[in-house]
Amino acid sequence: MISYLGTRKRYARPKQDLSLMTPHCNRTACALLTTLLALVALPAHAADPALARLSFWMPPERLAEFEIAYNHKVAPYLKKRGLVPAATPGRATVDSVFSRLFEFETLDALRQEMTTPTGWFYELDPDPQWTALLQELGATFGSPRGDGQIAHSFAPYDVPAGTGQTVDESEGQGHWRTFNELEAPHGLRNMIQDRQGYLWFIGLDRGIFRYDGQQWTQFSTKNGLSSNRVIKLFEDRQGHIWAGTMDGGVCRYDGKSWTQFTELDSLVGKFISRIYQDQQDNLWFSKGRYNLGGGKGISRFDGKTFKNFSTQDGLPSDHIKWIQQDSQGHLWFVTGSWDVAGKGVSRYDGKTFKTFTTRDGLPSNSINSIEEDQDGFLWFATPEGASRFDGENFKNFSTKDGLTSNQINWIQQDRDGLLWFVTYLGMVQKGRF
Repeated sequence: MISYLGTRKRYARPKQDLSLMTPHCNRTACALLTTLLALVALPAHAADPALARLSFWMPPERLAEFEIAYNHKVAPYLKKRGLVPAATPGRATVDSVFSRLFEFETLDALRQEMTTPTGWFYELDPDPQWTALLQELGATFGSPRGDGQIAHSFAPYDVPAGTGQTVDESEGQGHWRTFNELEAPHGLRNMIQDRQGYLWFIGLDRGIFRYDGQQWTQFSTKNGLSSNRVIKLFEDRQGHIWAGTMDGGVCRYDGKSWTQFTELDSLVGKFISRIYQDQQDNLWFSKGRYNLGGGKGISRFDGKTFKNFSTQDGLPSDHIKWIQQDSQGHLWFVTGSWDVAGKGVSRYDGKTFKTFTTRDGLPSNSINSIEEDQDGFLWFATPEGASRFDGENFKNFSTKDGLTSNQINWIQQDRDGLLWFVTYLGMVQKGRF
């Protein structure tokens, strides 16, 4: 359930122009109405197909050999089964994966060819011939599975979202509007407002809900999401909505379709809890809990390909919980996660990482948030107080300097230049420095 306080507001829907519907319309209006009615009678354009990706895992040095086997054995079987290869080439995958795209008229038609998830992956619904073929390929190219089949998956890749499932809002009383239609076992969490005015909400295990001022629209795996377990929402500068999930990588919505990005595309993991866009429009993704979702480090996406960074590239930890770029163009990565201790904060200049810890003056290696003030100073919220960085040195502030608590969760500067310190104890304090 969710409520808001305020006057009734329509966020995104334009007002209807009812002038054409009046009985005394002029000639121009009536002619336009006739033209519109005629256009309605025209046949609609065919909808974009739903795309699925069939993938196989093997040693990288055997990809060329596998392609020959695929063309001779797998492709004929799939053609006989009625699967249609997609005309659109897929994104490059990691170097140990061979993949091909197939198109379907609808998502429902695609799902009829899929099984329920096996572990982390969906698979092509098996028949005896397909099972035997997979075991033959496993014997030839290797198999980590107990049934001897080559490791493989078959999952949605790019799916038209359609209209989603819509529900009209209820009226409410006074200044409060309560939306009982969205009552769910796990409630709602987090929201963003996009540039068009739509409000987007995460519904735990129920996908995403969008509110346009009159109706709620739900997007889920039925509309192309890779998972209903969404943990993060983000809008990029191009107006795309990104959804980070707990077990399905990340999905991008362009207003028409949901496109899925996973470890097959070199994404860092299945659990994506943070998304950030830098000044060069690169998108950065980091994973969540240590024991969920696989992968280590962070991913940078330039719009075409992913590049990953880890401890091998200079990060002090493969677990990143905060990403921020300062006014000088440096990227800052806070290490740690919900169940992994922090190892300070790393600054990336586009070439190398430099890590700052308690040895450099920080009060703690665990960082909760970062804020850059109007003077260009960086503030770090830690469990041991606040720290201000001037580009060379750290100056720390604690209860000895007037803070009510050293356990600082968040630091934010308002428009008047006041800094606000939010603590774990529920206290908020403001001041100038």
